[in-house]
Amino acid sequence: MVVGHDGFGHGVGVAVGSGDGLGEGLTVGSGEGLGEGVAVGSGEGLGDGSTANAGTTAIPRIDVAMRAAVSQRMVRSRPEARNPKLAIAMLPSLGVGAHTGHGSRGLPRPGRPGYQHAMSRGTVAGVLRIYLGHGAAGSAATMAPWVDGLRARGYEAHALTLPRRKAEDAVAAFEAQVPDEPGVVVGGHSFGGRVASLSAAGVGRTEREQGRRYAGLVCLSYPLHRPGYPETAGARTAHWPRIAVPALLCSGTSDPFARLDLLEVAMPMLALGRLETWPRLGHGLLPVREAVLDRIAAFLTEVEPTVGG
Repeated sequence: MVVGHDGFGHGVGVAVGSGDGLGEGLTVGSGEGLGEGVAVGSGEGLGDGSTANAGTTAIPRIDVAMRAAVSQRMVRSRPEARNPKLAIAMLPSLGVGAHTGHGSRGLPRPGRPGYQHAMSRGTVAGVLRIYLGHGAAGSAATMAPWVDGLRARGYEAHALTLPRRKAEDAVAAFEAQVPDEPGVVVGGHSFGGRVASLSAAGVGRTEREQGRRYAGLVCLSYPLHRPGYPETAGARTAHWPRIAVPALLCSGTSDPFARLDLLEVAMPMLALGRLETWPRLGHGLLPVREAVLDRIAAFLTEVEPTVGG
């Protein structure tokens, strides 16, 4: 799937429960950094009366119409909505849609990937861990804006330190810092994303050796080819057919490392791949960081947390 974007994310969201307000059901709030989102807390706090976060842990999937359609009065008239998980399941009956302003799919429907996790946990934020590698000229510190943004959305995120060498030769160092356990999503910027993709494809392992089974892959500004040498794209995508996990690629349409037409042609090699693009951006997505983080968070809601290990 290829999706283009024409600007920045939105900023108003809805909180499901707030502080100790789980007994009060749905509350409308403005939340920080939400992309037409809904905050439902992170992890196990949604089934046992614990506190849910309000404003930073987002599932940016619920239609903006929820802001008008859901109110405290409506929830209080429906006692069953006092349970946040049931409240989410009730949204269709309240006349609330489930799509975003960017044309993406909404809250997973019954039978679709991620539905059981969305309904049983309320969010996957508490069970996924994301490990990001830096670009060839960067360091773990340069990934701080992405790590911080994911943490603000309720995800456990970590930046890795990679050696300066060929991507294929950096896989071992990458894997030494990433646990081989369920619920692990890998990725990174440019070189770091390429190294993560090689690990996800099992590069460097024999056919008898079992490769890593990550829950997902997120690549920011994937370096499809050397600038000015589009013919090198084939060598950098040869491993893509071996990647069997959901993969999200975020790229600028003016990236000198990834000519858009070549990137679009290569995408079918990723069985579960999705390409998101932003116009007029080069080899870096910091100018649209919040919008990109919202798309990553939306992607992560569709990831099966139990995959991996």
